[in-house]
Amino acid sequence: MHGSGPLQREHLIGDMRQLVWKGFAVLAYDKRGVGESGGQYPRNRDTGGAEATLRILAGDAAAALRQLRQEPDIDPARVGYFGASQASWIIPLATQSLDPPPRFHVILSGAAVSTGVEQYYSDLTGDGSRPPTVADPKEIERLVNAFNGEPGYDPFPILSAMRVPTLWLLGDQDQSVPVFATVRVLETLPPEAVAHHTVIRFPDAGHDLRNTNTGKPAPVWDEVVSWLRKVGVMTS
Repeated sequence: MHGSGPLQREHLIGDMRQLVWKGFAVLAYDKRGVGESGGQYPRNRDTGGAEATLRILAGDAAAALRQLRQEPDIDPARVGYFGASQASWIIPLATQSLDPPPRFHVILSGAAVSTGVEQYYSDLTGDGSRPPTVADPKEIERLVNAFNGEPGYDPFPILSAMRVPTLWLLGDQDQSVPVFATVRVLETLPPEAVAHHTVIRFPDAGHDLRNTNTGKPAPVWDEVVSWLRKVGVMTS
């Protein structure tokens, strides 16, 4: 599943190749209104806000998973979601409408905070693409923790009710997602929900899960494979 923006499935080619090399069948798709997909790409100004946009995209993701489960060579009991960034909001919304739920979620550089908090953090840091408005990381953290603006979509209620094994891979130098705040949200879920979430942090990695100084990728795939074996999705 994609991050934000009108992206085509080619944007995911690196992750798709890794998953196929590890024995997975992969269904990826162009976002609605993009590439070869029909429909209209949803924008907040047209849909009425972030939550409405995310629910539209979640409906597409749920339809994709249902379709994959029907393929004759697919084990429907081991189908799950793999996605990054914006997908961290879409995946729980899609899962909410699926019965049975997916077997697993793997989320890269995802946010468990509200869309309002994430946007505020990105404004402070410059989102990694423009000069920050606040340079001191500790001050940024203080401001984010004290945020009292419009929350937008808040995933906390759905995450609290979710019981799907979920792996979060996060880079502490992420300038788009406030990792410290995301981890705090995950740690404050009800105990019966917390038990289903595994968080792995890479201290020197940014939003792309690469070392911000050397450009070297974090050992994401080692962690993914180890976790999928631990939860019984991969058996070899």
